[in-house]
Amino acid sequence: MNFAQFLSPECICLDMKTGPLVSLDEEEPSPRMKKQHIEAVVKEIAQVLYNSGKIQNLSKLTNELIYRERKSSSGIGLEVALPHLRCLQTKSFIMGFARSHEGLYFNSIDEEPVKIFIAMAAPPYDDKHYLKIYKLLSKAFLETDAKEQLLEAHSPSQVIRIFNQIFR
Repeated sequence: MNFAQFLSPECICLDMKTGPLVSLDEEEPSPRMKKQHIEAVVKEIAQVLYNSGKIQNLSKLTNELIYRERKSSSGIGLEVALPHLRCLQTKSFIMGFARSHEGLYFNSIDEEPVKIFIAMAAPPYDDKHYLKIYKLLSKAFLETDAKEQLLEAHSPSQVIRIFNQIFR
């Protein structure tokens, strides 16, 4: 599969601006702090998707992604999250890639910080790529060294090349 048709260099962020979740006092961050942190991460991911030029309304996309994460976390474990949704804000399937070297709280299934975010958005009627790629990505992270390669990538073109090599 040629991921370049879905994942453009403009939709790749190799160093997210959102920092790790920290509590000023050394206690566990409050549920409110966790919620706000997830929303900050989602806003940055939405902006990465918006950079494709194929999103009609950034604010609506952001709200829909936040709502989707509130229902169920897309943190699949192993420091990886696959935020995804079907929405009217895009007319075709698109992907985005964002990376945090420190790892970000994202209510992941294994409760570990997430370093790799692979976002997907598709119109409500487009199952062709959406489900196929979601399954392909989930399986590849369990069976290959995809995570390690993506953590070491130095350029957007290298990220796309890794996707094309590993996620076949």
